[in-house]
Amino acid sequence: MSHYGFFSYAVDFTMQPGTIVTASHQGVVEWIERGYSNSDAVPGHENVIIVRHEDSTFTRYVHLSPNSERVSLSEAVNTGDTLTLSGQSGTPIAHLHFDVTKGCNDRNCQTIPFIFLNTIAHPRGLDAGTICPAR
Repeated sequence: MSHYGFFSYAVDFTMQPGTIVTASHQGVVEWIERGYSNSDAVPGHENVIIVRHEDSTFTRYVHLSPNSERVSLSEAVNTGDTLTLSGQSGTPIAHLHFDVTKGCNDRNCQTIPFIFLNTIAHPRGLDAGTICPAR
């Protein structure tokens, strides 16, 4: 996928609807949107889970299957806990949209660079098509 503007640092993972989505980092479930169907490809009609972290960052998991959440609002989650199932809500292409924001959990928050624990740091964020060595 192509991301720009607010979503400059977002990442899309190709995955079939129904794939388990886990928490990337411990935090508290801040928002759940669950009512859109997987056949609803209208932008803005995405099922979403947002997790708030102690450092004022938020992780957003988007395009989820309807009513598939395994967590509740205000529930504390740990890294690796099952949150929900991936889906295809709000998009014609099945994938999980993942991003991180700082101090903002709204739809139009600027995403920020992040790294995964099994990769090396990238000062500009992840580069499309670049495979980095595991650390």
